[in-house]
Amino acid sequence: MLLRGKFRGLFVTASLACSLVLHGCSTIGPDFNDMTEAYEQAMDMHQKKSLLANMLRASNNLPLIFTDVTTVAGTGAIATSNSIGATIQGVDPGSVSGYFSPRVGSGANLSSQLTTNRSFTFSLGSLNNEEFFRGFLTETPLDDMYFFMKSDSPPKEFITALLVDSIETVGKDGVRKEYLNDPTSPRYNQFVSLMSALLEDGLTSEVTNDVIDVGPVLSKEDFSKLLPEISKLLQTKFTFRKVGNHPEGFQISRVVPRAKLCMDSHKETRRYGLHMDCGKSPPNSPDATKQAVRPGEIASRDDSLLIRLRSTRGVFRYLGRVIALQSGLTPVVTTVRVKNAFDQYEDIPILVVDKGNRFSTNDVVVSTNYQGEVFSVPLKNAGYSSRVFELLSVMVTMNKIPGSIPASPGVLIR
Repeated sequence: MLLRGKFRGLFVTASLACSLVLHGCSTIGPDFNDMTEAYEQAMDMHQKKSLLANMLRASNNLPLIFTDVTTVAGTGAIATSNSIGATIQGVDPGSVSGYFSPRVGSGANLSSQLTTNRSFTFSLGSLNNEEFFRGFLTETPLDDMYFFMKSDSPPKEFITALLVDSIETVGKDGVRKEYLNDPTSPRYNQFVSLMSALLEDGLTSEVTNDVIDVGPVLSKEDFSKLLPEISKLLQTKFTFRKVGNHPEGFQISRVVPRAKLCMDSHKETRRYGLHMDCGKSPPNSPDATKQAVRPGEIASRDDSLLIRLRSTRGVFRYLGRVIALQSGLTPVVTTVRVKNAFDQYEDIPILVVDKGNRFSTNDVVVSTNYQGEVFSVPLKNAGYSSRVFELLSVMVTMNKIPGSIPASPGVLIR
């Protein structure tokens, strides 16, 4: 009787355990948040690896290759299996009652198996086409320069180091000089000195509203007839102004925002950009006549200044040179000089790329295998390296215009 009760207890325990397992399995399934997080992490790593690989290609003067994930489909599945078994050793196998009376050695067993599966199917499209490279090879617009300099970005020294390709000056004597922003050039220090002087003099960017005349000057009578239509124009970016009194006329104009480089410092000791004061009213503006005119003896020292910006491709080529200098026989780290919180100058590396597998996964911004070598960007003590990836990510994304991403993927990966 004691053995029979023990056997019944084992069977009840096994049944209860199985019930708990089945109940637990009913709450397990593919979690959408987990799958979304896994996708975002994969996309983040894909983008950073692509940016670093292209910088490494640029360091060897090789073609750049860009891809984009066009579609993603995620699936999840779960499968469970459970079984219960019992081993009964009867006291007297020769009789019915003895056969079902368990003795020592009888028992029950429980078996449960849980299998989960999550997978993604994505299409990888090539961006190496005319639509993408048309913008990729075009000089960075001043509107973008304004965005990078005014948004929550690193100091202007960093932005100009990446985006400014060269500076050309023409003196009053007609002598033309060009300063290239190339860290491998023997005259690179001259560019750095000139750019530092310009930034000290307040080189920055601003957006002004240019006024462009549209159509002929309207007489008072024609203007009165068009008032209903003009009221609609005023709701957009059109305006009008009075021109002349005898006869009285009116000019319809269009206001166009335009970004430009300018100087926000009014130091009379500065040599360049005396004609580039920030806040100058555009032509045809009512405030144009209020702009102060500099004395002739100061304006005579002004040299013409032309600043050329890089294309997105040019930024990759520049960073490729930065990496090449670090990988040379005598490693050189390209830096920018900025003022810290204590108003002291400090040289901060633009980009640090380490060759070799010396860092753990948690200690790098990104790591990739290129031509049989592991290249890593450290997460700490790497200057503006993280900001480089942030800026390049935005610049590459802004070149993904309609038509640059193919409708059908170049590669389908499962």
